[in-house]
Amino acid sequence: DVDAAVRNTLTVRFELGLFDGTGGPLNELGSADVGTNASAELNLRATAESLVLLRNKHQTLPLKPGKKIAVVGPHANASRFIFQVDNSGICGGDGTFDCVESPYQAIKRLNVGGQTTLAVGCDIIDANISTPALKQAAVAAATAADIVVLAIGIAQCGCMGTADSYMGGKATNPGGCATSVVPP
Repeated sequence: DVDAAVRNTLTVRFELGLFDGTGGPLNELGSADVGTNASAELNLRATAESLVLLRNKHQTLPLKPGKKIAVVGPHANASRFIFQVDNSGICGGDGTFDCVESPYQAIKRLNVGGQTTLAVGCDIIDANISTPALKQAAVAAATAADIVVLAIGIAQCGCMGTADSYMGGKATNPGGCATSVVPP
């Protein structure tokens, strides 16, 4: 299943020309194409049409408030890193992503009367940040929870810059790049 999911993701990227050096048709888009009403409508439609619930045997979804929920993974508290690299038009175009709730923040807000914990587990860019302690904390949080929401994904181009608000505006590795994980 994982191989099939990766194959599908990479197929779309190949079809878009992202690996042929030209950037494909996405390079034809400019900043005027970002954040338009038309693009917002298309994103909403694509999201709605791509959601598939294959099985809900134990009525896990929708999540019910008042549970012990662990949000685990390197994208658990991501706001900037859940968007494509060139989405600077979000949050008023000021370059921050402070207007975007991370998965952890949204689940915590909606889990009224419950307990929501965050455990990143590892970093997806800098292996030096992926300590055994982060992994152990993620396992402990998942073990103690009624529900685990796993927030994983791919890294975006490695170095995302040093002024990402998600990183508190500072670099965390020797290369001067902001990494994806902010340990809680």
